[in-house]
Amino acid sequence: MSKYNMPGFLINACWVKNMSIFISDYITSNSFDILAITETWLSKSGDSKICLKELNPKEYKIFHTPRQSGKAGGGVAIVYRNTISARVCRVFHKVYTI
Repeated sequence: MSKYNMPGFLINACWVKNMSIFISDYITSNSFDILAITETWLSKSGDSKICLKELNPKEYKIFHTPRQSGKAGGGVAIVYRNTISARVCRVFHKVYTI
């Protein structure tokens, strides 16, 4: 067991565009070290860049990966304190359809 306490939170946002500022405020008001967001529904460009900027509180960093297929929905983000050393690790897997 670790001697460090790292408060965190997971949210299934189902489109963060309408609540990015609320989520940012929620992170800072609860002093979370890390927040995982599923179903961001954001892309890599346009309004999504503005939304990611709003979502990212001062003194935090963000990793975001949109859904890889052309379909709507999906996407994940990790918002974490800038005092935490983090990096992206790519995991490749094979998908089987029955």
